[in-house]
Amino acid sequence: MQIRFIDSIHKIDAKHWNQLCPPDYPFVRHEFLAVLEDSGCTSAATGWQAHHLLVFIDEQLLAAMPGYIKTHSYGEYVFDWAWADAYRRYGFDYYPKWINAIPFTPCVGPRLLCKTDLPTSRVIDAVVQALTAESSRNNFSSWHCLFPNTELSAQLYERNIQQRLGCQFHWFNRGYQHFDDFLAQMNSRKRKNILKERRHVSEQGFHFLHKTGAQITAVDWDTFYRLYRNTYLKRSGHQGYLSAQFFQ
Repeated sequence: MQIRFIDSIHKIDAKHWNQLCPPDYPFVRHEFLAVLEDSGCTSAATGWQAHHLLVFIDEQLLAAMPGYIKTHSYGEYVFDWAWADAYRRYGFDYYPKWINAIPFTPCVGPRLLCKTDLPTSRVIDAVVQALTAESSRNNFSSWHCLFPNTELSAQLYERNIQQRLGCQFHWFNRGYQHFDDFLAQMNSRKRKNILKERRHVSEQGFHFLHKTGAQITAVDWDTFYRLYRNTYLKRSGHQGYLSAQFFQ
């Protein structure tokens, strides 16, 4: 089993990479990572230098991890500034660090892409060893796996990788066929409040138009990008991480 690192997603064939990807999680696909790179969102200049991990057996790609060398902690949605400050106070450098993550995307999902017929435990053992060695060679303070699925998180924990716990709020459809089915699970007071809020929205004259694929025009994307920037300006005081080119 050979492990290599590449500094651009374009250095691995898209077909070979995508064969490792699950069908229901687009953020690890070659196309998504490539457009982040090509639009300038992930680069050394932005503090997101691609450093993807590849696992080969006899020159056949069998597993991969999207990875980045980070010189800051922005865009990760994991707040480890206290760790960075602790390193600084003791005279150490927290950056650069290596992260296995999807840039600007705090969505739990697969972080180790692996062929289904390959023993995952064997791959993880090799990956942990390789990342430890790579961190030493490149003076990374640490390596991190952000928002992994439950299976990978448990397997890393079994290998004495320190676990950091966070909290997210998710909504699940518990077999609801209609909105009334959802409301039926609540008490009277909550149902009344939700219906009141929906009525207020309806009275303001909002309407929704759903578009997909080629239906989305350049004007639509321009509008979306302006809304994206304004949201970040209100929330964080900056204009977001994705460029206009990313949406084109």
